[in-house]
Amino acid sequence: PSGWKKRLELANLLYAIGRIEQAVEEYRQVMERQPQLIDVRLKLGKLLQLMGQEAEAVAVYQSALPLLRDRATRQHIGGLIAICQGDTERAIAAFESAASNEPHNSSHWLALGQVQMGREDGVAALRAFDAVLSLNPDDIVASINSYDALMAVGNFRQAQQRLSKVLELAA
Repeated sequence: PSGWKKRLELANLLYAIGRIEQAVEEYRQVMERQPQLIDVRLKLGKLLQLMGQEAEAVAVYQSALPLLRDRATRQHIGGLIAICQGDTERAIAAFESAASNEPHNSSHWLALGQVQMGREDGVAALRAFDAVLSLNPDDIVASINSYDALMAVGNFRQAQQRLSKVLELAA
């Protein structure tokens, strides 16, 4: 495709069908033509991170920072960079700060909970996932993550209830 919008559609489609490497190339093309699109940089960074290309992901995330005025988003991206660099404590601090500045933005809470689960702190993760679910009770990702956190802390009954809710939402 020649237009950036068509390339973005193609990149999103390639990602959806699991053709990650091709999606990365298309996102790069879009980023080249429309450098101000923050979401494209975030998607590209995430894909690179998932592919194990942390250094490249950091560079993409860092390239987004000068384009941002919003403090919470800058902090969130700082957390993503910290994850890529293996600095869990810095990532937690960044996501906590972002969530504190934008308490109604579930993406900050979700990222915080996922990092907390990564360091096996089910109690802290559960607090973050519960914050997401208080904002959006039908959030499937937060529900699945909170199920895992509930299992980790040994709250099997509530975990089963959460799993039932996930299955209900997915139906």
